[in-house]
Amino acid sequence: MSAQYKILLVLSYVLVAVWAVAGWIYLTPELPGNHQAQSSHRLAFLPAITTLGPHEVLPKLKSDDGRPTLLYIYGTWCVHCHKGMPNIVDLYKEKKLDHVHMLFLSVDADANALDTYMWNMKYTSWTDKKPVFPPYVVEFRNIHALKDALQPSGSRFYTGEKNTGTPYFGLFDASGKLINEYAGVVSKAQIEKFSRGEKIQECAIDET
Repeated sequence: MSAQYKILLVLSYVLVAVWAVAGWIYLTPELPGNHQAQSSHRLAFLPAITTLGPHEVLPKLKSDDGRPTLLYIYGTWCVHCHKGMPNIVDLYKEKKLDHVHMLFLSVDADANALDTYMWNMKYTSWTDKKPVFPPYVVEFRNIHALKDALQPSGSRFYTGEKNTGTPYFGLFDASGKLINEYAGVVSKAQIEKFSRGEKIQECAIDET
């Protein structure tokens, strides 16, 4: 075996190892709460996340075309959000929520944390690096300011009352006024009904 052949063989092994590690990183999801400390080394590969100030959210709930806006507030640290996220993401991807404007709003430590969560859960495309939905984040340290900013709309988000935590669904009319709200894990069918103005009844979180 020639020296040149040996070098090529070693290089091929190295390339295979690199691709194997890269594949393992991509295919291994992280549970909520475990990803934030590991986020910084992946940021260069991930799409831009739009960070909003608390008072920038309410104007985004208004629309010029008369369609209502469905606000979905979640946290990557929230176990119930993590469990229910596939339902609303699937509906969005299947274009079953096109009758409303959608605002996916994360309350997380920062945009970096949301970036990594989207990568790990495959909500960011491996091929073109684009997210499957437009991602927004309000930093968690501003969650009380977000609560106060949403209250003029009629929202009770994060007030401590029943059904006001995360995951939070709020349906707002074109003027930004609350039509309906609910907090909890719900089925695809219930999300569709909610987006059309129907109230969500209490349900088992395992319902799909």
